[in-house]
Parts: sequence; C-alpha cells; structure tokens
Amino acid sequence: MPRYLRDIIVLAICLLDVCGITAAEPFWSPLLWPEVRAGCRSSAAAHSEQTNSSDELPHVRPFRSHEFLHGESPKSWLRGAYALVKKLRNCTTVRSCAFSWSFLALIFGARKGGPFESEGRRAVWENLWTDATQRMIHLRQAELLRAKATRLLSPFGGPQERKVPDEGSSVLLLSAHSAGYFQEPFVAPFVRQLECYAFARGMQFAADGGPWPLRHVPLGRTGHYFWVGHWHSTKIGADGAVEQEKWEEDHLKYVVTLVEDLQQYQLSRAVELASLENFVTIYFDDPGKQTKIWSIERQLDKHVMMVLYLDVDVTIRPDSLQWGLIPFLVPQSHSHRPGESWLHLRDMILACWRFVKELCQDVFVRDSWPVIECLNSGFLALRNTRASRLLLELWRQKTRWAASWDQSALAESILELVGMEMQLLGKRGYNSECLRFLLPLPNGVFPYGMYCDCWQSVLSDMIGPHRKRRSRIVTFVDPERIDVNFVPNDFFYAHGFDLAEMHLVSRANASTMNPLIVHWAGTGKHRLWLAREYLQERFNVSLDASCKELSAVAGAVALAGVASTAGPFNSDARAARCCRRLKKVQEKGKQVTLEDMVFWGCCDWRPVRPQECVQWVDAMDSLDTG
Repeated sequence: MPRYLRDIIVLAICLLDVCGITAAEPFWSPLLWPEVRAGCRSSAAAHSEQTNSSDELPHVRPFRSHEFLHGESPKSWLRGAYALVKKLRNCTTVRSCAFSWSFLALIFGARKGGPFESEGRRAVWENLWTDATQRMIHLRQAELLRAKATRLLSPFGGPQERKVPDEGSSVLLLSAHSAGYFQEPFVAPFVRQLECYAFARGMQFAADGGPWPLRHVPLGRTGHYFWVGHWHSTKIGADGAVEQEKWEEDHLKYVVTLVEDLQQYQLSRAVELASLENFVTIYFDDPGKQTKIWSIERQLDKHVMMVLYLDVDVTIRPDSLQWGLIPFLVPQSHSHRPGESWLHLRDMILACWRFVKELCQDVFVRDSWPVIECLNSGFLALRNTRASRLLLELWRQKTRWAASWDQSALAESILELVGMEMQLLGKRGYNSECLRFLLPLPNGVFPYGMYCDCWQSVLSDMIGPHRKRRSRIVTFVDPERIDVNFVPNDFFYAHGFDLAEMHLVSRANASTMNPLIVHWAGTGKHRLWLAREYLQERFNVSLDASCKELSAVAGAVALAGVASTAGPFNSDARAARCCRRLKKVQEKGKQVTLEDMVFWGCCDWRPVRPQECVQWVDAMDSLDTG
C-alpha cells in the first residue's frame, strides 16, 4: 500500500474517532498519549547513582553462621563457605572479589534460582551481596583512575588520529577459538561470502584462529555457567617442556575431580576451590568468544587504520557492495581545516566548529533501545587510536572476572570509556554503578536484564537516549538509518524460523526489513539454511556463489538506476515490535500502561507513529492470511 494512502486512512480513522462514529479505539491509540509523544523519558530510569565516595575500602559485615547456610546443611559445608567468605573480606581486586562472590552465590546461595527458605537467611545474603558489590565498585573506580593516568586520552584525538581511514588500509576480521573452525561445513559458506565482500571493497581480510595467550579448558557446566580451567600460554624450553606438560595434566585431573564433586554437592571441598583463583573460574557464556579481543589487537599492531570485526554467522547484503561499510561509518571528506588559509574571524570559528563536528569517531557499535539487549558484540569497528587501544585494555581486564562473558564485558567497557570522555569534558562520568549486575544474585541468577536497564539509563544520562547519543569517541550506529547488526531472534523470537515472520522476505505483500547486515545469532543449527533461503529469496543469489556472482548482484542494482547514495539499509524493528504488542493486547481485551509503552520501544526517539502501525498491521494481516 502506498504511504500516502496509509496516511489518508490514519487521518480518516482519527476523524471518525473524534466524531464518535467508531465504537472502539484503534489499537494504536496509546501512541497519541502526550507522555508517549514526549518520549516517556521520566519513567525509564532504572539505576541508582549512590556510590561510596569515601577513600576507605567498604567492609563485608559479619553475620550469624546458622543463618548463612540452609538449615539442613552439613557442618562440613560451613568450613568451605567460610573459606570463600574470608577470601571475599580480604579481596583487593575486582577479579578476586568476583571469584569469591560468584562461587559463593552459585554453590551456597538459594538453590536453582529459587527464593530463600527464611527471611533471616535472605537478609544475610542480601547484605553480603550489597557489601561485596560496593567493595568491587570502589576497587574498580581505583583501577579506572590508574588506567586514565597511564593512557593519555583526548576527547578530540591526536594529530595522527584525525586521518580518515580508507578501505585499502582497513581489515575485515573474523575470529575463532581455532583455525579449523573456519573450515567447518556450517561455517565455511559464511566465511567465503565475507571474504568476497572484503575483496570487492579492496579491504584486507583476516580469519584469526589463534594461538591465544589464555588457554581455556572446559571443566563442566551448571545451568548457564561454564566451569573453566585456564592457563597462560608460555614458551617453555626443551628441557622443561615435558615437566610442564606433566604438571598441567596432573593438575587438570585434580581440578576436574574437584568440580565434579562440587557439582554433586560435596561442598566441603569449597575450601580447596578458594585457593584456585588462578586456575579455575566460571563464565556466563562460552569463553572461546573472547578471542576477538586479542584478534583485534593483533590487527591494530599491524598498523592498519581500521579494524572491522564481524561474527562469522552474519550475512551482508550483496546489493550493498558498491558502497562499502567503511564509507558508511566514517565521513570520507573533511574540508576547511583550521589554519589551512587566512580566514576572517567568523569564517575561522565556523571552520573550527565544522572540524570538531567532523572529527572521526574511534569506536563504532550498533545502537539499541531499552529492554532489548544493551549491546551485541557481533559487530565492532575500531580505528587505530589511543581510545580504541584503551577500550581493548578495559575489555581484556574483564576476561579474568568470574561470571563474565564477552558481550557484557564489552558493554561495561563502553560505559567506562564514555565515562572517561565525559569527565575530560567536565561532565558527569561513570561511577561503575552497573557493575553489581554483572555478578550473580544471591540465588545464582545472572541479572543481565537488570544490567541492560542500568546500562541504558546511565548511557542516556551521560550522552543522550537511543538515536540521540552524543559522544565523539564512540558512535552508536543508528539502526533506523543503517542497521549493521540486525538480530531477528532478538525482535521476533516467535518467528518459528520463518523468514517472513522475521520480516526479511516479503510474502503476500508483507513489509520487510532492509538491514545492511543480518546476524543469525540464536538460531543455532538453522542459521546456515536461513542464510541460504534469505539470499535466494531476497536477492536471487546462492550463499555458495562465487565472488564474481555476488558482485553481479550489486552491478545489476547499479544498472537499474539506483541513486549513488545507499539506502535505506535500515530496520524498523522497534516500530514493528511496538505495533505487534499493541495489537495483541487489544485482541486480548487488556489495558495498556505507560510502562508497557516504554518496554515495547514505542516511546524511544522518535516515538512510533500511528501510520507506522497501519503499515505493520497490513504486514501482519498478510502473514496471517498468506
């Protein structure tokens, strides 16, 4: 349906409602609420700014032992629990505190994420969690102060950092735990397509499979948590190689047995666990995904101007080859540099203002709105600057934190980097107040949803809300202008592995998304055939096509007379999600609240409009009847 007809229909419905001709309000009527039109910002805050401003390290309060453990717990368990509590009370780094607290919560807290059996025990654990997280926040602030002192960071960049990166001096990077992973049948077609893209754009291409400075050995799994043994990879001479290998083999057997016993609730052995901080930890996701940190650093050491990192399971639109990702992200022309010529005062001021506005950003991530995951690490672009190096350092530090994972670690590092930038400009920085939600709760649950609420709220306070972020160092790429990391599983999780339900192909005249990059995260073994179907139905090209055939798709678009500026390679997932939820609520006869509107993304800038819902309802109705 043409856009002007939709607008006429919306206007007609509004007039009928005003005249009282229709008996019921349209499902999208909450979009007309004044609070929604204003953005609902007052109701979106989800964090507290209370932090310990004292120089004294927060203490862990004492508690009664009989209220600490379950009433039916053997006395031998208390010895193991107190070994971890003692370590927590004496910890002097975030890494050490996180180790002690995470294992305490996972092993001795409320079982299987359930409630505590008594109010007294719940209070003891809540106090312990509060004290432990306050201590870690205090320690992290001290660590960040040291990082700032050793890394000279400028909000404007240095003279050499102002050079605009070109594609010939940039690299498209993939990373995996081993080189053989790229040859796996379910991976190789994705790698081949990305390599073709780099070749077509004149970029370097790298698929890094190691070796890695930190070696992870799987030890077991409890729910979402991976038990992992880790050793630093070291170069050992011929005389000591056999001895080192024998020590690692014996030590690994001991650690595997210990983990198995702990998982079988032989918790008196927690005494032994307390002394193994350098060898054992838990992660919330596969630690093999952390290799991207070292891969990016290696490429920057080769003096490339820009690294474009992508997860392997992504698909770049073949009809975008004639434009390229680097030109999308970075302005390719900087005119009127200060001092290039003698200018009148007014012209000089205007030139300086243009110069500041056109400064190249250092880090590029996809923007997100509240309630959707705060940051997805499947796309990350970094220029070769001090700010990018600092981000990698902050990110790498968290690889040794218990309960960490690559995505949450990157999100927290982005907050820290933006906070440093704001402090340099004399504005409110980041006080690590979201750090507490990167650790398990007293019942062992990892509160990542709470962390993302905090992340969004703090980021909005510092540099503005979704689509209006104002940072010189970090660019939050607006997905409604160009979507560089569209994850359909995040927005349309009830898709049933149907591309039309993901709005990636059109059936029965249903509307489609037009993202530049589709990320098939969360689709598991289905991702390969989904990517095949997507390319075949949408672009009439095979995932196994040659580089020449892929380039022909872009050439056909150019011959068809498409404008020289790309677009739109965006997605309207926020509007689709909002409108779907509004219609379903009306169908169930329920009332919509302002909190619902915030949760569904209806309020974020700019607020979803009625005519967008008319469009998406047409799309949904087409899918239902098609």
